[in-house]
Amino acid sequence: MGALRKHSRESMNQSVNELCQANIVQTGRLFELWAGLAMTHEILESVNITETDILGSIMKYIGKKIDAEKSTTALKKWLVKKLKSDGHNATLCHTTWPTTLNCPGGDYEYIAIVSEDKNGCALRVIVDTDFKSQFELARPTSTYKELTNMVPSIFVGTERKLKKIITILCEEARNSFLERDLHVPPWRTSTYMQSKWFSAACHKGT
Repeated sequence: MGALRKHSRESMNQSVNELCQANIVQTGRLFELWAGLAMTHEILESVNITETDILGSIMKYIGKKIDAEKSTTALKKWLVKKLKSDGHNATLCHTTWPTTLNCPGGDYEYIAIVSEDKNGCALRVIVDTDFKSQFELARPTSTYKELTNMVPSIFVGTERKLKKIITILCEEARNSFLERDLHVPPWRTSTYMQSKWFSAACHKGT
């Protein structure tokens, strides 16, 4: 009887310890999520005058376009011409990257505008008219869905801002896959996603 009670106490203590450990992990994860949401919100809210001006021009021209049209090459070329007519130094960029061991090859298109910052230095602003859809998942966790709900359909921002957002979203996408007991596809990694906008092989059109 004594041995049975001892075994019961040990089992109970083990269960309590496991529960406490799980609670610590969940609490830590919760703080990470809050930090990620707060950081994403802060990054997206930090809009400078140049970005505001560019976004205003874009919405003037494609604000009423349906989402399916916003991803076409023809629309991007048309938008580049319109942005140039507004005085923006805009170009259509086509990136490509080769297949590597951990990253499949691919290609992508976006618009880049070279402007100046408040100090007169060159400032490259990325414009992506189909940005939000690049991060959609078929079975997202509620946390990832909440995070992507903050992401704009049309992105206008500096390269630095874009890199930060990609890093946050890809990390949370990875967590979303793992929580669903799913394998993380190579085309959902930060390396692959960063290549879309920051590949060294970038052809600039007119």
